[in-house]
Amino acid sequence: MKHRLIATLVLAISGAAPGSLTPAASAAPPETARAMYTRAMAEERAVRAESATPTLAQIHHVIASYEAIVRKHPASGYCDNALWQGGSLALLAFERQPTAHARRAEPEPLAYRTVR
Repeated sequence: MKHRLIATLVLAISGAAPGSLTPAASAAPPETARAMYTRAMAEERAVRAESATPTLAQIHHVIASYEAIVRKHPASGYCDNALWQGGSLALLAFERQPTAHARRAEPEPLAYRTVR
């Protein structure tokens, strides 16, 4: 009873709603590099399918998925593969639509492969 009263006072002082700190309302755990990589690979398969005619925006989305792996999990073993896959998709986008926009936007992931 005493702990519940203290918790209620702390919530009242902080301005939080009483039910807002329950485990169900807490944020989901961060996504693992493996889960992100698996999802990006599935997206890439859909973009590379022979029956598909993806737009440049769809290819950019998959490239961004690979870049997110590198940004969120830089020490992961999936980073090298994500960089390679993203760069490969960037080249595919350039081959399919060699517009001025693609030339500027697509080769950027290749810059991540350089040693800093």
